[in-house]
Amino acid sequence: MMRADILNPDLWFLAVAGEQIAGACLCFAYPELGWVRQLAVAEHWRRKGIGTALLRHAFGVFHERGYDRAGLAVESENPSAYAFYQQVGMQPVRQHDEYEREIGAR
Repeated sequence: MMRADILNPDLWFLAVAGEQIAGACLCFAYPELGWVRQLAVAEHWRRKGIGTALLRHAFGVFHERGYDRAGLAVESENPSAYAFYQQVGMQPVRQHDEYEREIGAR
């Protein structure tokens, strides 16, 4: 996330409550779309609209920069995240499966 060729702090958004960070949305501008790399809301602040506000802000900034699409990746084992992203108007477009095997001593 810190690659100098794509790092743009103007696309990193924070939700602040007093002196606490309540949430963060770290984005990148790729050639074909705006990308939300990380979206996080502190547990105490969840279900208060902060994640939605951060995403909508990011979408607005992407739109101002000429993008007509925004994307992100989500853990497939997280159904509440699927519901949340669909609630803000996003749709799944592809799925990637990851395989692994333990290769330690037998």
